[in-house]
Amino acid sequence: SGPWKSSDWFGTYYENVNNWIYHIDHGWLYREGDSMLSTWFYDNTLKWLWTNNDLYPFLYSAESSDWMYFLPKQADSRNFYDFATESWVILSRN
Repeated sequence: SGPWKSSDWFGTYYENVNNWIYHIDHGWLYREGDSMLSTWFYDNTLKWLWTNNDLYPFLYSAESSDWMYFLPKQADSRNFYDFATESWVILSRN
């Protein structure tokens, strides 16, 4: 219990006020919705992303109207394969 949560599918995150969360891998995200089982996130760089407990680490990007794959456990960056552009998006950690 408390502000730090752990999810089997989403990992460890801190639940802040007003739907903001801090995720160990993704940094600050704005979460839309009442449930973590299927939810939209707003990432400052990638914009709106949707995922659920069956699909993660696949995320649907509203910006590209296509899927992205998050490659977990990268020490210095957040790496996403963007199926729309068929290329990797590499972001520094927040």
